[in-house]
Amino acid sequence: MNLNELCQYLNAWDNSSTKSRLTILKTLIDEYKGKTSSELEVAFANVPKLFFTRLLSWWKVSYLTCSSPCVQLKAISVFVCAYGGNIFFVDFIDIGGINMLLEILSLNNEERKIESLNLLMVIANNGLKYKEIICKNHGLQILAGCLQASTNQNCQVGCHALLQDIATTCSKYEKKIFKTMVSLLKSTSTDAQFTAAQIIQNMQPSQVQKTVINPCIALLGSINLKVQYETCNLVKFLVSIENIQDDILFSIISVLKSGIETTDGSINSLLLVQLAAAAKIIVVIAKDTKIAEKLLALGCINILLNVLNYKHFEGRNHVVEALKYFVQNFKDVKTKQTFDTIGDRVFSIEKASILKHL
Repeated sequence: MNLNELCQYLNAWDNSSTKSRLTILKTLIDEYKGKTSSELEVAFANVPKLFFTRLLSWWKVSYLTCSSPCVQLKAISVFVCAYGGNIFFVDFIDIGGINMLLEILSLNNEERKIESLNLLMVIANNGLKYKEIICKNHGLQILAGCLQASTNQNCQVGCHALLQDIATTCSKYEKKIFKTMVSLLKSTSTDAQFTAAQIIQNMQPSQVQKTVINPCIALLGSINLKVQYETCNLVKFLVSIENIQDDILFSIISVLKSGIETTDGSINSLLLVQLAAAAKIIVVIAKDTKIAEKLLALGCINILLNVLNYKHFEGRNHVVEALKYFVQNFKDVKTKQTFDTIGDRVFSIEKASILKHL
């Protein structure tokens, strides 16, 4: 459009109702989405800021009350996400755009949250400075809360991606990020649990606090397969960290020692799942000789033998594999006297599988 057409366009905008403005924005999105900054310059008579400033001013006063807030955000994205559109990006940041986007994440509107997350990801991708601004403005807590509360997969994926990006690059906020991830491990949301377990591993924190151990071990009892898989990986990662190694090994052994019966004598199925996962982890981490020796010192063999009492097929299989490994690789374990307690409690095939290595 030429300058006269732009003046008419701006005049129409200034005198339009909310409904008419939304119609204008929908047309704008259809016509200019994916355009570069140079193309927007041409489209708006070389002064696109005249319209963009109006759009931002309207959004700033109506982003919480507008009947179609997603249309506003998509229109803003046309400018902010345009290649070479740094001038629009800076204007958006200057009006407090990050804070407003974070505030939207606390609202009960999944579609609006998704658009907000898309813009926040664009902002984060513009450099470390902007990721730190997100952290400084309580973005970690807000993203964590959004992830826990959301039931929309796209929203959950967006939260996961943004938290992952921030966690692996913002070393300045490492302690706050780690604390936030530990809180997510305790969440009732399986998506939040999965995200936290994965991010703690990926961020490779310089210092790991012991506060992560209990919620991590508790998640071994998760019946969600992807959560249990990522939790097992997290445990293996934590075992490799010297300052908490003894504590987490003790916690794994404690799981195996814990009873699986409730007060009324019934079987606690979650503890069975947790027990099986703990036995499975032992098979993996015991391949490190130093760790295996620590497990033996904690009475691992007798505890594993006792676990064979439990009628849980998967758990018993992992226990048998662990016992076979210790028998094959440690002379101190190679004595039939150690296994006298097996007796009739073990199925003959399991007993033979272990004793043939003595």
